[in-house]
Amino acid sequence: MTPSTPVVLMTRHVEEIPPGFTHALVMRDGALTASGPLAETVTASALSHTFDIAVELDVTRGRYRARSTTH
Repeated sequence: MTPSTPVVLMTRHVEEIPPGFTHALVMRDGALTASGPLAETVTASALSHTFDIAVELDVTRGRYRARSTTH
């Protein structure tokens, strides 16, 4: 993917975000909760707020992995 090729991905799973994406928009119930550069927008705090559960987020080599820390 080159920077000049716009791609829009809609997902509920951060694991599906491929490396190379630069920005994100996070929504809850159709309302915007966060938007901006990927690393600043897709955070444990933003996901915890959006899904109303405690979330732990790992980023390794540009790949995201989220899991609930609520038992």
